[in-house]
Amino acid sequence: MASVIPKTYRKEITDALETETLYVALFTNSMSTWTGLNAAEKTYTQVAAVYTESTGAGYTVGGKALGGTNSGYLGASNIVVLTVDVNTTWTITTALTARYAVIYEFTSKNIRAVVDLGGDKTVTSGTFTITWDAINGLIKVS
Repeated sequence: MASVIPKTYRKEITDALETETLYVALFTNSMSTWTGLNAAEKTYTQVAAVYTESTGAGYTVGGKALGGTNSGYLGASNIVVLTVDVNTTWTITTALTARYAVIYEFTSKNIRAVVDLGGDKTVTSGTFTITWDAINGLIKVS
């Protein structure tokens, strides 16, 4: 078993993610039982067949593309992060509730990350915004 993953390889991992077309889809708290350990639920399509995707006028099933992904080092450390420079927004004209943001590669539908939004987030006739952490990133490889 490896004790160390070289800094350069960690950067290769996030560099590869940066070149992918990543999408973010919103899901309800029905995903609270998802652990990522079930091999049968590794793609957006498989997760969407089991858990409830958020709905609301202004939200399209499957979500939308992430904008502005970048791969880099976290400060002067050996930790590599994938950051998202553009917040993701939806203009909702009814009501939408979401608890999880599923990040997946658009072509293969393979899940890259699941973000717990920290509780149910609801918007009614307004803008639903995910403000990505520009410092610690979306995905961290240490």
